[in-house]
Amino acid sequence: MEAEIHGHHHSRPEAPQGVGEGERKAAEDGRKAANGKCCHEDSDPKKVLNPSQKREAAKDLPEGGVSERQASSLLQTSRSVLRYRQKCHVERQSQLVRKLRQVTLEHPQYGYRKAHAVLAREGLKVNAKTVHRLWKLHHLQQKPRRHHRKVRSGASLPEKANKVNEVWALDFVFDQTVGGQALKFLRLTDEYSKMLLSTHVSTRFRAQQVIQVLNQAFAEHGLPQKLRSDNGSEFMARDLGVFLGLKRVTPVRIEPGKPWQNGFIESLKSRFREEFLNQHVFRTVKEAQVLSVSYRQYSTLRGSIPRWGTSRPVSLCSAPRLLE
Repeated sequence: MEAEIHGHHHSRPEAPQGVGEGERKAAEDGRKAANGKCCHEDSDPKKVLNPSQKREAAKDLPEGGVSERQASSLLQTSRSVLRYRQKCHVERQSQLVRKLRQVTLEHPQYGYRKAHAVLAREGLKVNAKTVHRLWKLHHLQQKPRRHHRKVRSGASLPEKANKVNEVWALDFVFDQTVGGQALKFLRLTDEYSKMLLSTHVSTRFRAQQVIQVLNQAFAEHGLPQKLRSDNGSEFMARDLGVFLGLKRVTPVRIEPGKPWQNGFIESLKSRFREEFLNQHVFRTVKEAQVLSVSYRQYSTLRGSIPRWGTSRPVSLCSAPRLLE
């Protein structure tokens, strides 16, 4: 009897069902909103909201029931973020997008940084971050190329250039016409400034033709100290060695099977193929020569080099050595 009375004395009446559930639900919603989880049903609750998503979440709050101060507290953001309205310059943005599409048509391999450099040269004042945003928004980026892993031997580049006209590089790039005729592009490059000094096209080259190309380049840009090339028959000819000896230019031959020793022109060869050869179809050798000359002029005046930023200082390519 005492146990029954004691238990009856301490028992509490049960609360009616449903009382307090609304308050607990409101508290839970407030905690979720404070943790940044008050968002749309389709969004990921674990994802942190950015300012634009927080503004959208503030619009979903009941009008008149939650003040701006309470909304900013629940969303853990400032009231200025909720008040912000994006400045939309539709006409200027559409003009910028048209310019960027034109750049991608002319240079499919360019990224947003080079596209921004092209727009800056044309006198269009625009922020690089704006170009990056539009570049991603309109899907103008190209698929990244897959680079194969290379085994590094640790050896340094022999005869590395430290100034303009110290080391020139000479090499061939092969292509063909529509009719299947072979084309050989002879390219001469300054290793320090990365400037394409000369480009000539022919079906085949002999030592005398190489000498004519070099003689014309020497007259235009001055004499280099060294000339780097591979061990091709055109570059190993006796007549070319005598010509370079008379000009006091030291020939530098790479070791057989080691093209990385001529790595600068190999890298520029890949860019030349992407920017020029893959963008044109040649019908004749003469057409290929005319187009290659226009490409050389373009790459000299408008090409961008990381060493110099977004413009190439043509004055730095003046010859320190005069013809003798």
